[in-house]
Amino acid sequence: MNDVNVLIIGSSGRIASSLIKFFNLETNNRLILLSNFPEKLPHYEGYSYHKVNALDFKEIKNICFEERPEVIINASGYTDVDKCETERNISWDLNVTLAENLASISRVLDSHLISFSSDYVFDGSKGPYCEDDRQNPINFYGRTKHGMENACLYNLNMSTVIRTNCVYGSETKGKTDFIRWILYKLEQGYGFEIVDGQYCNPTFTEDIAVVVNKVITKKRYGIYHTGGPDWLSRYDIALNTARIFSLDETLIKPISANKLSQRARRPNKGGLVTLKSITDLGIKFTSLESGLMTLRQSMRDSRFTFVMKGN
Repeated sequence: MNDVNVLIIGSSGRIASSLIKFFNLETNNRLILLSNFPEKLPHYEGYSYHKVNALDFKEIKNICFEERPEVIINASGYTDVDKCETERNISWDLNVTLAENLASISRVLDSHLISFSSDYVFDGSKGPYCEDDRQNPINFYGRTKHGMENACLYNLNMSTVIRTNCVYGSETKGKTDFIRWILYKLEQGYGFEIVDGQYCNPTFTEDIAVVVNKVITKKRYGIYHTGGPDWLSRYDIALNTARIFSLDETLIKPISANKLSQRARRPNKGGLVTLKSITDLGIKFTSLESGLMTLRQSMRDSRFTFVMKGN
């Protein structure tokens, strides 16, 4: 496939940062980047930058019709799982209504729409899950992702949904993830509790970028799962992080899920089976150990400062 015009909505986020880096290094794609904070993005010659709020559907439509991208990537969204329970209107607008609008735009432009979902569309009773397992979200965030998937896949033939779980990466831009939250606590010497459950297979953002590029070049539609080969509890992830970074793992204490004070329920046995992505796209997913070692090296190479946000 020839190099294409790729429009990314939510370009300041964690996944988008890895996408921008990958596309710049590995392709000649021209990027059209939409963000609330375009001044914070790396600026490359030939790219187009637009300051726009993800809820400004009219402006997004105008930009899409002006730029006419062959591929639209929706990397925007409301990802605070607990706040989704109380801020339902804005989370629905960002996760579902935006997707509905992008599906309509993509249909008119004949563009390939790529969106990101989560293992939270499942109830966590028997994970890890395959692409065609029945969805049954147990929190509002999961319901919005379920709604987003339906809005894209049922309204647009050229649509791809990429499900992820426990995303982390070496890019320093974007929101603080679970791994960086653990590192902050350990670096500060704080003792803390981590649930000994809520199983997942952590997803390295650089792997997501490779999957997206394969989906574009191979023109693949439907649902694809991403995730590392390690299926671990949150507690085990924290212990592995402490070990790789040579930090004090005795600061980490296990706690059962029923003793947590989280507003939203979490799937206990989540995670994603990635066989389809491995066989159809030719992806080799990064183990947690390899990903953490890459993250450790990147943090040594850059003066990383922790920015704490809701986890």
